[in-house]
Amino acid sequence: MAGSKSYASATSAYAPLGVEQPHPSLALLDSTQPANRDALLRRHPHALDGMDGEVDHQQNEACVKSGSARKTNGFEREHESDSKNTQGKKDSEDRRPGSGFESTIKGHPAMEGRDPPEKIGGQLVEPWVPRANIAATPDKPDGTQEGGWAKAHSRQSVLQQHCAWWDPDGDGIIWPWDVFFGFHQLGYALPWCILAVCIISPSFSWFTSESWIPHPLFPVNIKNIHRAKHGSDTATYDTEGRFVPARFEAIFSKFDHNNKGGVTFFEALQMIHRNRNILDFPGWVGEFFEWFATYLLIWPADGILRKEDIRVVYDGSVFPIIAARERQRRLNAWNAGWLVWLLSLLPLSGWFKENRAQTDVEYKKDKDLEGKGAYWKERGLGKVWSEEAKKAEQTRASSF
Repeated sequence: MAGSKSYASATSAYAPLGVEQPHPSLALLDSTQPANRDALLRRHPHALDGMDGEVDHQQNEACVKSGSARKTNGFEREHESDSKNTQGKKDSEDRRPGSGFESTIKGHPAMEGRDPPEKIGGQLVEPWVPRANIAATPDKPDGTQEGGWAKAHSRQSVLQQHCAWWDPDGDGIIWPWDVFFGFHQLGYALPWCILAVCIISPSFSWFTSESWIPHPLFPVNIKNIHRAKHGSDTATYDTEGRFVPARFEAIFSKFDHNNKGGVTFFEALQMIHRNRNILDFPGWVGEFFEWFATYLLIWPADGILRKEDIRVVYDGSVFPIIAARERQRRLNAWNAGWLVWLLSLLPLSGWFKENRAQTDVEYKKDKDLEGKGAYWKERGLGKVWSEEAKKAEQTRASSF
């Protein structure tokens, strides 16, 4: 037996190796033992080449038979097919490389209770992609379209739009007195207006300057305002001043504990504490100042800063509306008497009423006009404001 030849060598004379031989069928390969199957594959290395064709042929025959049976029965199960296709697509997506990940570790001291915005609903496309000139959310996928805001500011980044209110002449430079009067027109108290000048102008001037030599009057250049982005923030603005919708949604997915559509003052403080970067004292102060100023500006009656209230602060579209409300309040005070008018000059309105993005009364007044704040632009600020606004827009458009 030791010197006996193998079956393949014994039959080689009857089946020469140089002659093309018929390949064994797939059924034969499946039924043979592993050792014999390996020998057959060595003998017929191309035996598996026809496997795909044979399998496809078998599947086609099965499909034809199945289709004939359905036609014979007189109905087609389209909904079942769609369901299977949807399920198959979902299963294929679940089997993609890297799909089996977790965004939160249960019991982790930093992650638990701070879920990222995994599902952002609405019509918002690719929320992780920064928006250059619109503050987009699922409710406002095209940004602030009211009043033609997005179109009028299409040449500015969202961060530049936020700062444009403090540039009334549209020359691209924010002087310290622009900061003061900008906050004063929004209804902030006198100490807060002075504090804003002391924080904003010296902090941002040199970083946004075109020169290495500091300017003694601390002007802020809106063109380079992205350089003044500080740390320890929400990262809703990226380093180029664009708006990142996913980062904005993360504010509420992480800190809106009861899914109420906004954050309270205490939750905002928790957010500021969580977003701190190590040894970033200027960033801590700047973040607290900005969110505290936002809360004072909106001053919500229920204590909740809504998502839309915060969004219109990010793109600055709410500032003209609030300033028009303050102007209207002072005009009403003038009609009430000089003593009431003197008291109205003290910017204390934020402590007595809220400044939502737009109230129901304003909406009813604006329903026949174009855009949010149209009533206030026409009645509250008057023709002088409208002419100055047009002039500023023309100057700003020519500067880009």
